[in-house]
Amino acid sequence: MALTFACRTPNPGVVVLVCSGRVDPVAAVSLRRELRDLCEGEADRVIVDLSRVGQLDAAGVAAIAGAAAALRRRGADLGIVPPMVSGAVRILQYSGLVPMFPA
Repeated sequence: MALTFACRTPNPGVVVLVCSGRVDPVAAVSLRRELRDLCEGEADRVIVDLSRVGQLDAAGVAAIAGAAAALRRRGADLGIVPPMVSGAVRILQYSGLVPMFPA
């Protein structure tokens, strides 16, 4: 399943990027682009909702970590809604992103 995105703004200053599908090395390029655009916006908090992601690889984790760093540099932060797939959750836990950025 191809990776798709939907954005919503539940509160002022908060943007949620809902990702659906698989985050493999090819799809991670699109994820990185989506996150870059959100990081360049005015949101104080970006939440990456991975609850509909069936696969998450290292390239996807790198895209998320890069977005977190970019947001921190401008005083904003990043939250993660973890995927439901245990393997994808484990890669986020190993990377340290889940405890660092709770949604």
